[in-house]
Amino acid sequence: MDKAFVSILTGISPLVFAYVFKRMESRSALAINKGKLEEASNRIVFAEKYLQLQAKVLSDNELSVLNKEVSADLFRLKQDIDTLFIKTEKAHNLKVFSVQKLFLTFRPASWLGWVLAFLFYLSLMFLAFYTMGLFIDDNYNFSFDAFKKQLQDGDTIAGFVICLSLALLIRYLAVSAYKRKTAHALAHP
Repeated sequence: MDKAFVSILTGISPLVFAYVFKRMESRSALAINKGKLEEASNRIVFAEKYLQLQAKVLSDNELSVLNKEVSADLFRLKQDIDTLFIKTEKAHNLKVFSVQKLFLTFRPASWLGWVLAFLFYLSLMFLAFYTMGLFIDDNYNFSFDAFKKQLQDGDTIAGFVICLSLALLIRYLAVSAYKRKTAHALAHP
């Protein structure tokens, strides 16, 4: 029972780490947006006090012109804040952490990414079965002696290195395809 529990935790840990890191990143993005909102709030308070002061000094015509200018400035400020939130949210949704890159736990951005992720996990399964097969002796029993015997054969190590290299190459291609697609998405909203 203990071995099954440990193996389940080991299998789920990349997903848990990815979730925790994603949550931490969203909080920092919200802090940046909060600072921008405070700055905008200060500008609104300043504009309001400025209008109150100018209402005492200016004539009605001049005051209406000033109201239009301040209104246009506040409208630009609102558009800037909306754009900031959209950019922050889009960049945050596309951000991928190291743990996610390591285990390819992020959502691929294209069909090529899905194919490469599938091939990566398929190659990992093949490597796992290959490694388990190294422990099987001639009588189909698991033993460390069979593993030691297999390791003395140079073809076993070469086969493992080739399969591992193929898995890492597929992983690299999947991550680079994701980066290429998200860079294009950020550049052309």
